Amino acid sequence: MPSGLHSRAASLIGRLTRPVLIGAVVIGLIMVSAPPVKGASNFRLIPSPLPTSGLTAVEAVGCTPATVCEVVGTLSTGKTAMYRTVNGGVSWGRQSVPNTVSDLAAISCPTIERCAAVGGSATNIGTAAVTVNSGSTWRAVTLPNGTGLLGGVHCFSALLCTAVGTSKTGKWLVLQSTNGGTNWSVRLSSNTSGILTGISCSTALFCLAIGYAASNTGAERVAGITTSDGGQTWTPMASLSAKLHEVHAVACQRTVKITTCVLVGQKSSALGGGIFVSSTLGKSWIDRSPGSRFANATSVDCTSSLNCYLVGATSTGRAAAYFTGNAGTSWDPVTVPGAALALQAIGCANAGRCVAFSQPQTASGTPGSYRS
Repeated sequence: MPSGLHSRAASLIGRLTRPVLIGAVVIGLIMVSAPPVKGASNFRLIPSPLPTSGLTAVEAVGCTPATVCEVVGTLSTGKTAMYRTVNGGVSWGRQSVPNTVSDLAAISCPTIERCAAVGGSATNIGTAAVTVNSGSTWRAVTLPNGTGLLGGVHCFSALLCTAVGTSKTGKWLVLQSTNGGTNWSVRLSSNTSGILTGISCSTALFCLAIGYAASNTGAERVAGITTSDGGQTWTPMASLSAKLHEVHAVACQRTVKITTCVLVGQKSSALGGGIFVSSTLGKSWIDRSPGSRFANATSVDCTSSLNCYLVGATSTGRAAAYFTGNAGTSWDPVTVPGAALALQAIGCANAGRCVAFSQPQTASGTPGSYRS
């Protein structure tokens, strides 16, 4: 199970706090075949038939260890839609979602059968849903009192899930479930004002959560916390607030004794997309950003501590993608269709296939749709 953050949480955060650069208009699908460790030269794209009738946004994607991926979307009616592929994007099917399941922003699928999804409304009321039968049925679940918008979720196993967001009073909030997202309890109720927008766990004990913290003056800064004891205690990660203007996603993976965390976002309009790598469990970060031509890094996923894939946009608003096979020391650009617009979400399976989502490919909003 890849540990990447499969979340478009920032689109919902904009409803509460700020205009975030990776807004919710994300529709096109691109399926990329993963390259060998030596490089990214084998990436290629062909049409992929994601059913898009009435779809106005893709909020999140979660992939299992196999070639099964689940997509959370929003229809023009405002209702939530779910799509699943069982063959790596060769074909997709739309699932039945009851009206009680709504406003979802993030999803994690630790097994083929189980997925947990979370989100929240514009009025800062948290939402969550689960499936235990491969998406045949989805049901809304009850959250602890005081839960506001939830921006990220990661299920390290079929039963152990951690979700992050904000309380109804605007404070950092961490929830945990030990039965796959059916029941949730508060793991951290912080005094820090702001919102946690994403989380990735490399083991049952270590997780890194990212988001924004508000200062006494009300100004927001990029911030994050880590736990090494399964959520009993949380400590601040090394600060990136002076280097990163927007934080969009994080992915952590552990292979043998090596843990790699990759955090992506935007430095500023002048400095471009930010890629920061940590091999110290978030205690320090190394800037591995490729330069100003890469304008925005929006999503990342890792299938091992060595291999990670990220997407974003060039300075001209076109699609951009990068791959590392050496734990983030260097990043190779991936060839993408010249007409493809900014990519904004990616999810990968251990089999080495990734699905990535983009902005509408035409002025009329018709989505581009591709697979490997």
